[in-house]
Amino acid sequence: MSKEYDKIIKENIEAIILPLIDKLLGIHPKTIEEIPDALQTTIEREPDLLKKVVDIEGNVFILHIEFQVKDERMMVLRMLEYKSILLRKHELPIRQFVLFMGKGKAKMPRRLSELIEDKQLQFRFDVLNIYDIPHHKLLESDIPEEIILAILCNFSGRKAVEVIKDILDKLERIADDEIKLQRYVKQLSILSKMRNLNELTISKIKTMPIYFDIEKDYVFQKGIEKGIEKEKVQNIKNLILNSDWTDEKIATIFNTDIKLVQKIRAELKDSK
Repeated sequence: MSKEYDKIIKENIEAIILPLIDKLLGIHPKTIEEIPDALQTTIEREPDLLKKVVDIEGNVFILHIEFQVKDERMMVLRMLEYKSILLRKHELPIRQFVLFMGKGKAKMPRRLSELIEDKQLQFRFDVLNIYDIPHHKLLESDIPEEIILAILCNFSGRKAVEVIKDILDKLERIADDEIKLQRYVKQLSILSKMRNLNELTISKIKTMPIYFDIEKDYVFQKGIEKGIEKEKVQNIKNLILNSDWTDEKIATIFNTDIKLVQKIRAELKDSK
């Protein structure tokens, strides 16, 4: 996972772990015990999330979750390696999940037999595509760290600009103070890049009272520069498809010639 996305997950994991495993994984914990992340063997591995769980039925197991942005073909071997180390160290059942946060649905092999034929060993793990989750399922939460993940979920036919507005409105209502609100908004902007919605998100953030303080932030400036220089055409397409804004307004946002916006709109119309 890229460093900026990985940083957000590590910062927020303690706040979202309970609703994550309850709502998305169907695990209902009675107690959760911390387990050191680093697995010391002849090689060192550091799982994204590792907890000892006792569920409401009394089952005891190790919960291991990896958060993935890239659809890695060799992921099944990494998960197998994790599981063998965990089994040897804890001698408890291991429940493993990969939460795929990238674009579309993960195509990575989930069974060892899909990658290599080995009659002496069978292994599989579960993949949860965050894009399969209805956005309102996370938007209904009162936990800001969970709410911002709604930007990666399925919008269920709604326009992206509407979902972004709902997320920002909810964050404004429940954030304890302005400093925390700024933090969540910045995280939302970073996560929105996974869906090529960074420019649209930033444009909505500009309408918020806190924007004057945030717009000087390094992350925002880099996000804007990258969007304009490397993803301008794609972001203009997203605005055309997901908003009712005029060509003039879109051209103003991107500081570009209106003819470029008109050309992209015409190409989108012809492709339908």
